Order: sequence, then structure tokens, then C-alpha cells
Amino acid sequence: MARALGKKTEAQSWLDDAEHIRSLIVQKLWCEEDASFYDVDPERGFVRIRSVGNCRVLGEHVLRLSVPRQRRTFDALWARLHNPKAYWAKYPLPSIAMDDPRFVRAIPRNSWGGASQALTALRTLRWMEHYGKARELRVLMAAWCEAILRAGAFCQQMDPESGVFTQPDLGGYSPCALLFLHFAQRLGRMPSLAAMPAIRVGLNKG
Repeated sequence: MARALGKKTEAQSWLDDAEHIRSLIVQKLWCEEDASFYDVDPERGFVRIRSVGNCRVLGEHVLRLSVPRQRRTFDALWARLHNPKAYWAKYPLPSIAMDDPRFVRAIPRNSWGGASQALTALRTLRWMEHYGKARELRVLMAAWCEAILRAGAFCQQMDPESGVFTQPDLGGYSPCALLFLHFAQRLGRMPSLAAMPAIRVGLNKG
């Protein structure tokens, strides 16, 4: 915005601040032992809950693959994210790794304790192709489209193992609708909405 307004000095100041924060994330929040980014507590210790906060880091392109050390960090993190016992469930990506002791069962509504969230799936468009994971992105997109078609509604979250959306949920959740329309188009499998009354109602509500 500063650049668009012709404020070059302010623009550079914002860029410098952003780079400083990016550097601190890499230096302070990465745990080599667990191959995970964590929040830190007031005593600067890691809050060891493996969550899709890791995907937020990637979504902002914090890691630069041109830097060898950061490439190694990404490779270690991706091995964790792509682990079917952790994040790469049949319906990715659970909000808490399934092998983390804080993964919640049974999953309640509006829960970031284990459910695969539509908003997280939608945000994979910000980072998976950027980091060279286009093939895996297609797997994720196909899984989500299949679950939505089976449910016949645009819901917020689902069980990462069964693909069953948490109930009760009236549908009409806009991130899920956006996800479905974009994913189906990308996969070349856009269904006819006229043949899907439940989905059509969900669109009207959203």
C-alpha cells in the first residue's frame, strides 16, 4: 500500500520489518527435535502442540528453498505433514496431528483440536504448489471434493479419517463452498449443480 501511494521510504520500512519477523520465526520457533514450528510460552519454552500452525508458516512462504538450511527445514517439516499417522490423513489436514496426545476424540463442533477444517484445506492453495507439492495437492483436493459430494452440503469441518462432517451443521459455510468450486474446477470434475439439490441449497444459503 505504501508503494502504491508513492511512499517509498515507508514501503521499505515495512519490508524490512517483515523480513525481520520472518527471520525470527525461523530462528526462534522451529524445533529441530520435533520437526515442527511451535508457539513459545512466557519463559520462551516451546508450547509442544503439533498443529496446522505449521501450514500457516508455509502459507506465508516463510521458508526459502534457495537457502540450504531452510530447504532442510522444509524437507523435515514436509515429512511430518505428509505422514499418514500425523497430518496426511485420508482427508487432510487435521488441525492437530493425529499422533499428538492432544488430538481430540470425539471431535466436537467448531474444534481446532483435531478436525480437518475447510479453511485449512482452502489455504493449501497458498503454499503446496509454491513448495513443489502439486501432486499431493491434487490428492487433497480430490479427497475434499469426494467428502463434500457425499455430504451434499458445505460444512466447516470433518473427521480426518472418515471424511464425515461434524453434525449438527446446517451447511452454507462459505470457505467450504469456495474450496469445492475451485478444487472441482482444478480437477476438471465440475459437477452439474442442477443434479445436486442439496449442494444448490447450500450455495443459496451461503
